[in-house]
Amino acid sequence: VPNDGGAPIVAVPASPNTGSAESNPLARAGLNSTPSSRSSEYAEYRQAPSKNPNPLTFSASKPRAVVDGIDCQRYNLVDREQRQEVANNLREICHRLGPRRSRRMVLPALDLLCDFEDTTLQIAQSLPDVFFACEGTTHGHLFVSLIYDLCSAPDPAVSSEASRSVKTILVEAGEMAKDVLDHLYPVLTDMTFSPWTSVRCSAAVIQPLLAKIVSSTEDKLECKSNFKFLCEDLDVSVRRSALSVLHEWLPVISSSEWHKFPLGLVDGFLSESNHDTIRIQLAQEIVELAQVVGKALASQHLLNPTVQLAKDLSWRVRYIVSTNFGALYNCFSQQESLLMPSILRLARDEEVQVRVATAKQIGSIATLASNMTVETTLVDVVHTLGKDESPEVRAGIARSIGPVVAACAPSVGRPLIMTVLLPLLSDTAFPLVQHTAIMGLAAMAPLMADRAATDLFSLVVLQLQTASQSTAWRVRESVANLLHHFAAHVRTPDQFEELVPILIRLINDDSSAVRCAIVHGLPMTVQRLGATWAVKNITRLLDFLVDKSKSKFYQRIQACTILSGALPLMERDLAGQWIYTGGQQQLQSSSTVSSTSNRTPAVDATGKYFSTLSTDARTKFNAMVAGVISQLVIDKVLSVRESAARLVVSLFEDAPMLFVGEREGWACGLRSDIEASVRDIVGKGTITAVPSNSQTSNSGNPF
Repeated sequence: VPNDGGAPIVAVPASPNTGSAESNPLARAGLNSTPSSRSSEYAEYRQAPSKNPNPLTFSASKPRAVVDGIDCQRYNLVDREQRQEVANNLREICHRLGPRRSRRMVLPALDLLCDFEDTTLQIAQSLPDVFFACEGTTHGHLFVSLIYDLCSAPDPAVSSEASRSVKTILVEAGEMAKDVLDHLYPVLTDMTFSPWTSVRCSAAVIQPLLAKIVSSTEDKLECKSNFKFLCEDLDVSVRRSALSVLHEWLPVISSSEWHKFPLGLVDGFLSESNHDTIRIQLAQEIVELAQVVGKALASQHLLNPTVQLAKDLSWRVRYIVSTNFGALYNCFSQQESLLMPSILRLARDEEVQVRVATAKQIGSIATLASNMTVETTLVDVVHTLGKDESPEVRAGIARSIGPVVAACAPSVGRPLIMTVLLPLLSDTAFPLVQHTAIMGLAAMAPLMADRAATDLFSLVVLQLQTASQSTAWRVRESVANLLHHFAAHVRTPDQFEELVPILIRLINDDSSAVRCAIVHGLPMTVQRLGATWAVKNITRLLDFLVDKSKSKFYQRIQACTILSGALPLMERDLAGQWIYTGGQQQLQSSSTVSSTSNRTPAVDATGKYFSTLSTDARTKFNAMVAGVISQLVIDKVLSVRESAARLVVSLFEDAPMLFVGEREGWACGLRSDIEASVRDIVGKGTITAVPSNSQTSNSGNPF
């Protein structure tokens, strides 16, 4: 390829007149051989050139070379932009070139690209794709040099990515992995004794997988010996890399030998007093080991190191231990007597981040510990963290208090809510604390809905009324979500009446997120509380939302959304055909229909309320809905008219029985109004009126 800028240029395929091999390093790499010497490789492309587009063309503005009938792209590897383009598109390049040409052209180019630090990471990430695209399972010897160069990169991110890529290759090779190791095993083994730290780190990470794949006992013992050698390496980064894969030896070694290896190495890493990075990695590795080896071995070999790490002088070590206490608690057989003192110590730690991590784990521990342990120990921890000076700590314990209250007896749990959670709900100085405290209330909704907790429920409602007026919109949004959650646990629909004023206030909120939380959760509330509650309260909402003198256009759109979600659910309730999820049963009309309007709502097997309205109440509600829609379909705002038209169509599809006896007459009464609205939306045609005695009204949508 002519080199007019003095920089090496790669052309794939290359132009034949490139000069001598001595003067061109790419020729020595085999990139500039003549087409005649590779005629067999190009035969399939010459037969159907139109089916094989330019394999490396990414920009039409770059110079091209036409060789043997193939239009090719030339890349100047010294140019950073072109170099990055090649490195970022290796998978596509190899796919278009095919295996044989990729081995001849791409691999030598990768050896050159490894000399540039800005492309080595992309090459390491693409190594598995290039390996299999070049049929590396049978040509693995071509990758030996490339793998060693990537593993020896001075950038730890590159060498670490190269190690992961090598492991990916060995795993994805499947049954061919042993054939791959025929080429790679010698170099992967020799990496153990490399003078370069990054190479030894890569060797430490790969050893467990090598031992799993090799078949001979001698090779397995060699991998095990090499790993032990690397665990005692003078460089801390090598020892840390070896420690990070300690758990990967468990599937390789017989369980009867686990107490010797790898568990026998834990004490050696625990004594690393000069490097807290080793102990940080050990705290993470103990979790991986303890979840596999079983409680007996974990208690014997890992419990004492866990307790010692919880008292470590480095706060970063204590932080890692505290973040994993929930996962570790159930892995030991004597956890309550030995781990609880550590939890109390971490809850009073001088470092804020350690206390935050501990507070977040209290809920997980409460679900695993015995009730006695929760009431005697964790309750004290909750009181301590609930009064912490840091708002992050108080927010963490507010999120975790629910499982603690659930695990306690009511005589202990309710005072805990009164003394810890309610003060956090009123922490207006820190919206984060309020937000998480409201989220924590969701887990305690069944307790507060109990008859014995009426006073507690009233106190919570007062706090929610204050929180619903917070200046932080996330706090108001969390209140909106909590209202619908409470609807699933109240004893009767009347108990929810205390929360309706909050619901009405939030549906008029300035934040769209808060309004959406109310609107999208309202159908669930209607489904839970029944049609009697819905008729009463949806009427209040609609009166407020549809008042054109006060409401805004988006509120009128919300009214359409509320009706489209709530009315089909009300229809099922009124028809007495509620299908509920518990046993996939149906409530028959005869058992639910009543002519009295003041009947106490019944409760089905899943705890949902269902009821029927009197004919008079139902007629009034239908008339009210018809009046609301008649206003919405002629609204001056187009988006409101669109929402109203979609609502009308959906009602006759999803709630056909809602207006039984009045449906056709109601539809024709609104025909002229809806016709004008739909004409605006569709832009053409008219809607033909459907008489009340028409057969069409019984078989399809009258619109």
